[in-house]
Amino acid sequence: MRLKSAEGLYTSAQLLEGFNPFDRLGFTLTRDFAVFRQFSKDGGPVPASLEIRKAQADHDTDLADALKRFLGEVRRPLLGIMGGHAAKRGGQAFADIAHLARTLSEEGYLIVTGGGPGIMEAAHLGVAFSKKTTLRISKRRS
Repeated sequence: MRLKSAEGLYTSAQLLEGFNPFDRLGFTLTRDFAVFRQFSKDGGPVPASLEIRKAQADHDTDLADALKRFLGEVRRPLLGIMGGHAAKRGGQAFADIAHLARTLSEEGYLIVTGGGPGIMEAAHLGVAFSKKTTLRISKRRS
């Protein structure tokens, strides 16, 4: 595995490059998914060799250093939202977290998550709508 040394944090544009919203599997065309594929090929959570593990560790260290620099520059209080993957997009918990994240973002907090679906996705949605005048999230009708 050859990971390029990170010069900074990845942008959403870099991670989503190649995404095709008109293809059901469009996410598989992104850099983010290519990195996941390589991670899986290299052994997943148990790297296939020490060389691969060292490359992963070096890459992770570069990202940690970039994150530290970013957080030193951003000067906003951080608030982490973590949670389960099972929260459904049409469910009340999802809507509640989206509204909470929107409100906290409007109050100046930098919302951070583990990036997964469910509760963490709801937090991303709330932040994305924090600059909008209205946010309407309700249960989907069957």
